[in-house]
Amino acid sequence: MTNNDEGGTETEENPKTESPLNKNEILEKLEILEKLVVAETEKIAKPHKRKFDEIAEKLQSMKSSITKMNKDEKKAIFDEYEKKAIEKSSLANVRFGGEN
Repeated sequence: MTNNDEGGTETEENPKTESPLNKNEILEKLEILEKLVVAETEKIAKPHKRKFDEIAEKLQSMKSSITKMNKDEKKAIFDEYEKKAIEKSSLANVRFGGEN
């Protein structure tokens, strides 16, 4: 028997630390935690991947539609978009007192 820091006695049956984990127990717990982390990560990532795939499909569809257009159609679409952007900008300036 030896004296421990708290004034009590320490024996092999009653070590200073209450119940130390051995290496195998620690490894088992770490493996379980790793599996849980992987499962949660997959659960979180799955809906994001699905949404990403949907957006990628839409973009691919748009790209293929645009490549089929001739230059005049593309210019007309761009001009219309630009016109709407200018109108919105002008409207915002009128509403919020921006520069005239």
